[in-house]
Amino acid sequence: MIVLQLLTALAGTATLHVAVHRDAGTVYDVAADGADGQCVVLGTSWVACPASGPVTFRWGPRGDWAMEGQTVVGPGETGEAFVLAPDGSLAERRAQLQGEVTPELVRELFVRTGDRPIPPVTPGLFEDLVALAGHPDWKVRREVVRALVPYARHTASDPFPSDAPSLIPDGLIETLGRDDDRRVRRRVLALLVREMGPEDPRGEEAGELLRAGLEDPNPGVRRLSVVMMAKSAQEGGEIEPVEAWNAALARVPTPGAPGRAACNALAKLHDSVDMADVDADGTLALILQHHPERAWHYWAAWKRELPFDAARAERLLRDTVGLSQGLLREWAEEAPEQLAATVRRWEPAEPHSERFRVVAQWLDPKATDPGLRAALALDDRMSDPPGAPVPE
Repeated sequence: MIVLQLLTALAGTATLHVAVHRDAGTVYDVAADGADGQCVVLGTSWVACPASGPVTFRWGPRGDWAMEGQTVVGPGETGEAFVLAPDGSLAERRAQLQGEVTPELVRELFVRTGDRPIPPVTPGLFEDLVALAGHPDWKVRREVVRALVPYARHTASDPFPSDAPSLIPDGLIETLGRDDDRRVRRRVLALLVREMGPEDPRGEEAGELLRAGLEDPNPGVRRLSVVMMAKSAQEGGEIEPVEAWNAALARVPTPGAPGRAACNALAKLHDSVDMADVDADGTLALILQHHPERAWHYWAAWKRELPFDAARAERLLRDTVGLSQGLLREWAEEAPEQLAATVRRWEPAEPHSERFRVVAQWLDPKATDPGLRAALALDDRMSDPPGAPVPE
């Protein structure tokens, strides 16, 4: 979009950033009156026109659609507009909101399902939805969050192109994310923030919500905040990888689901953080101290950076119920002798446990070291002479 930035910076260019509903048409259907020459379409939501005076943008095709917003744009300015169903076309639906508003009514009017399509929203009807963010019933406010999800970037049901302006007004996500009811706050993170792409114009609001959520009194909100911070960092969003790492690391000692979620987040951040900026080995020690089951997942993600450690591996084999095939196979290839000694200390003799048999089965294709195969009670096929039959 470098060309777009150059054009919008020119004093003789009037630019429109327009969200065209997918059912209406495309940005090529936008007409401009008063331009000094040929307008240029950039991306799927931008129109730039040479201009020495105001340019009036309008929806070109005839039909059941209208352009709303800043449609008259002067030279050197950028207007923002939306192509939606015209006000008045859904008067009956708007009238329903004048009576008692229930969660069921919000779903009926705004939430599309496979067996219940809804008509394209009008500006007035969307304003009504936004106003419901202040409804006294938390169940209604929670449904407002659900109704807003399609308007977040990158959702399958988003009615606008990915580079379109956001129909969600400034401050609304933060208002709902700081709702008095924990169930509304959780839904904002679990549905709305989760679906927002890194280029979403409301990304800064979402980032502030995630930071605030780390100190939320509700453990569910705290857990979701840590998870969503890692997701944002992975996708190049508002949260920097090291910030997400430190937030998750600080919460590893937390008992229960929030602490386990923090461990999982640290594993997911493997490809996002710089090894020089974090203490991967110290983090593994912390996870082993507080959530040893999660150490399998974390160590598997960092297996290339964290070499085999006999004491830690024996503790995982002896004191946890989880396993990681990828991590075990890494050990079998990189440290077969040390792994063999660890296996013998873990289960030195028959009868072996089902857990032992699973480990042996997983390692069979990768265990080339005779000592490791012996420790796992596997056939010593590696010592067979060429051409010898393989025992069944």
